[in-house]
Parts: sequence; C-alpha cells; structure tokens
Amino acid sequence: MAGHNAKKINSNIECKSKLSYLNNEMKKVVLKIVILKIIKKHKIHPYAIIKILSNFQHLNYFISDKSELKNDVYNIISTLQKGGYIKLNKKHKKMNFYMLTKKGDDTLLEINRNFKEIFIRLKNIMK
Repeated sequence: MAGHNAKKINSNIECKSKLSYLNNEMKKVVLKIVILKIIKKHKIHPYAIIKILSNFQHLNYFISDKSELKNDVYNIISTLQKGGYIKLNKKHKKMNFYMLTKKGDDTLLEINRNFKEIFIRLKNIMK
C-alpha cells in the first residue's frame, strides 16, 4: 500500500510540474503578444512596459510576482529583438526605446486575423 501511495504522490508532483510548465509557456506567448501590442502603440522603454503590465488587471492570472514579471519582460524583449520583431531606437541618449519592425507589425496583424479562429477551435477541442 505504501508503494501505491508513493507512486500516486510522484504522479501528482509530475502532473503539477507539467501544468506549471504549460502555464509558463502560455504566459510567455500571452506576454509576447501584449508586449508587441504595447510597443506598436508607443515607442517605449522596458521599465514603462513593466509598469503598464503591472497595472493591467487582465494579466493578473499570469503575473504573480513583480520581480518575475521584470525578468520575463526583459527576456521577451531580448527574444523579440533577436527574432526581428522589434528594434532598438538609439536616438534617445538616456533610455532604450523599442519600436516594431515590419515583421513585428505583420505578425500582430496576423495574430489579430487568426486569434478568434484559433480560440474557437481550441475551445471546441477542449470540450
């Protein structure tokens, strides 16, 4: 019986770990989209992005820790810049401001066009 309980506990830990991983991946995708949208609206520096996201109530599900948010934002900005979705505007001496590239703008347009359809299909799959 003790062996059975140990297997059940290990299975629960493994399941929670997988869910944490999936939630973290989903959070990254959502934050990438939101950050692209913020940068599209404003030429903006990372600190201002963090401040906006901290006050955005719809993201509370994904943001539990402000220091984690800061790390996520800087990592996502780096990823988006390396991927060619955003670029650094070095016209300002004291702060780094980011702006969308054509690739970033095209990606946001594609997400806007396809998001509703993707969500409907995913919702049907989850039934």
